[in-house]
Amino acid sequence: MATFEITPVVTERNELKFSGLYMYHIPSGPNRNQESLVSKNGLGSFVANNWVVRDGPNPNAKVIARAQGMHMNTGVNQTWQNFLCLMFEDDRFKGSTFQVMGLDVSEGE
Repeated sequence: MATFEITPVVTERNELKFSGLYMYHIPSGPNRNQESLVSKNGLGSFVANNWVVRDGPNPNAKVIARAQGMHMNTGVNQTWQNFLCLMFEDDRFKGSTFQVMGLDVSEGE
């Protein structure tokens, strides 16, 4: 049984809080799950991804979803902009998708 939790929160906006989910980035090697498509000196990078989302930090944890999409770095402050779709594979949400767009932040939520 999966150990992650998705909790709807009633506010002025619709919010979902995800906890216990971990995305696995493998940028190189035979099992890589992302590929650099464009990289320009000083102008940033454009990368396609098919990351695995698991319900724990262990690489053998259950696969819950796949994060498929792209991310772009504009070269300014090494900030990444993410555009992806979480495609759920877990029985509870199987077939459901969740669109994600925004900046990658090192602190905060």
